[in-house]
Amino acid sequence: MSKLHIIGMQGLGDNIFQRPFIKALARQHEIILETAWPELYSDLPLQFCNPNTRLRTQAKNVGRSRVSWVARPVSNANRRISYVNALRSGRSLISGMEECFGIKLPGALDLPPLPASPVKANKPIAFVRPIMLRREWFNSARNPRPEYLAQLVDSLGTTHHIVTVADMLPDEEWFVGPPPKGDSEFLRGELSAMQMLALMAACDIVIGGVGFIVPASIALKRNCFVVYGGNGGYNAPDIIADPRLDRSRLGFATPENFCRCTNMRHDCNKTISDLSGQWQTYWKRMVRDNSAILPGTTSALVGFPSPPEQDPTIRPISTDLPARPTAISAAP
Repeated sequence: MSKLHIIGMQGLGDNIFQRPFIKALARQHEIILETAWPELYSDLPLQFCNPNTRLRTQAKNVGRSRVSWVARPVSNANRRISYVNALRSGRSLISGMEECFGIKLPGALDLPPLPASPVKANKPIAFVRPIMLRREWFNSARNPRPEYLAQLVDSLGTTHHIVTVADMLPDEEWFVGPPPKGDSEFLRGELSAMQMLALMAACDIVIGGVGFIVPASIALKRNCFVVYGGNGGYNAPDIIADPRLDRSRLGFATPENFCRCTNMRHDCNKTISDLSGQWQTYWKRMVRDNSAILPGTTSALVGFPSPPEQDPTIRPISTDLPARPTAISAAP
């Protein structure tokens, strides 16, 4: 087999997006992957090269990792992965990765076996990503208004066990507005990447702004509702979730004047006047689409007043439906 050095992307979500490409290439090449997230590829026959990154979250995971790093290859047999050119031309992240990897999207997003969830609860779990800003990637334009996320979390308070997950550090990464109150809170990076993904795998629904929760929810087949702010030129639904991916469990709350700018500090109009309507529409779709129904979910109209003439076909999502696929299984 020929050797191939792949210089992977830095983000956690980006690594979930690129995993199927690396999985396919590993059948034909001996791969050395430069990544801060080697655990995401633990089931693949790869070697790993330390990226020596200064990015805080990535460096933290490298420090936690127990893999044996190999020396960075000196040869020119490498591929640097990026989707910047695709974004600049209005195409999807996946389209950009196809160009860099040299192959078409080879299959669905997936993940290796995961550990047990760090949270057990008597109610369905809602995984919540508070709205954050990072000094090293200051994208204030992309973030939604935090009160919208708080409204959704409040609506789930009586039916769900709320788990909030973040990695706050003063002057490095901080909350935008007060963080939603959780029944369980991991706000200072207490969870490793694999523990966090295991928690997502055990949840009923994932809620937050644009970020790694989108590819992770697709890979884990979890219900996911994303609240948008702006910066849509780089973060619109068709860009971050290519139509060829399984988007059946995704929902989006989008401002009526959704800003398609590409400026991370633009003062975008983020007003969503019909948040409750978009939320209800999403839950109705989850109820009606049996392919997207998961165990433990709640009413289609959870937390918001019912419309005057409620559709009689709307019913709570049953808990006796088939469990999630065993392809994403918990490690013993």
